[in-house]
Amino acid sequence: MRNRTGNSTSVDKRYIVRRYFFWFFILSILPLLGLAVSPDSPKQEIIPCRWQGVGKIVAVADIHGDYNHFVEILRGTELIDADMSWIGGKTHLVQMGDVVDRGPDAKKVFDLLMKLEVEAERDGGRVHQLIGNHEESNIIGIAFSQVGFISVEQFLSFLPEGYVKKREKKIRTQYGASNSPDETELERVLADFWGRVMKHEEKAQRLYIDTFNTNYGDWLLTKNAVVQINDIIFVHGGLSVEYSSWEIEDINRLLRKELTTVRNLLRHSSLQEIPFVPEMIYNNQGPLWYRGLAINDEKDFKEEVDLILSNLKSNIIVVGHTVQAGPINKPKDLSRFDGRVWTIDTGISDFYGGKQTALIIDEGKFNIWGISDAR
Repeated sequence: MRNRTGNSTSVDKRYIVRRYFFWFFILSILPLLGLAVSPDSPKQEIIPCRWQGVGKIVAVADIHGDYNHFVEILRGTELIDADMSWIGGKTHLVQMGDVVDRGPDAKKVFDLLMKLEVEAERDGGRVHQLIGNHEESNIIGIAFSQVGFISVEQFLSFLPEGYVKKREKKIRTQYGASNSPDETELERVLADFWGRVMKHEEKAQRLYIDTFNTNYGDWLLTKNAVVQINDIIFVHGGLSVEYSSWEIEDINRLLRKELTTVRNLLRHSSLQEIPFVPEMIYNNQGPLWYRGLAINDEKDFKEEVDLILSNLKSNIIVVGHTVQAGPINKPKDLSRFDGRVWTIDTGISDFYGGKQTALIIDEGKFNIWGISDAR
């Protein structure tokens, strides 16, 4: 007896048995990896993602490792003083994701944000660090398969200091023995060396991922992909029609769970052999990767935007992720769909041109720091 495809039922049975044992194995090890979390498990921490009654919001889009520009924005918007301490009072700062990659100083940005998070909450304010697609890529290791994501400087900054010194010792010794060591040439040689290590040594890549996750991934996995402040939705990439019908709590919960699952499986598999197919984190319609709100034609996409905001029970959505080309002379240059969508990634990092801006929402009034005209 044969089925529709012409294969024998015995073959089907063997296939079913193999699949059964494969998933039995995977499911049996999940508790050992800390992945089997039921909805009622105490490990499912309730992480708030909605706030009301906020007077002032400052939203800063993709930083991409440009610490100096980020500091200039925070000082310019009067959120920090000369000592890098929070002076923003009850203001809510929303960093829209993509702190990492492209530039050199993501670690310094994270360290500052973690410090300001504590200080702002003490003063009645809030720092919201959203998860972007580049945070995702570093947590689960796929950043190494993307050309140009991780700079050599960033790679070194997240590796253990002792490991870096040990790997560099022979090179530095050779140059130190020279009668007239050329520091510029030494730095070039070291940069070339670490560039090869970053691209070709999986052990070094895994060490980077493990160290990143230990020091920053654990913190990021307590954050959200989507938050609502007053009647405004903030999300790194955007929300498609499909995901706009979800409660944002469910989006955040699933994203954190999938990132945690893949991260934990990675510790027991190679970078190319993760036995798990997630629903959201690789999805180009998901909140970290979606670009439709930033690039779709306003006339053709108006009905979809109406539906997205209706589903979200919100009036406005703010996104980063997609760099806005062209001159920015007034706040409306960063708004679309009659001011219902704000696309605020202006390329803050030097990598993208260094156009420093921040969206300021003060008692419902929208303005862009870096230009003078109000909405």
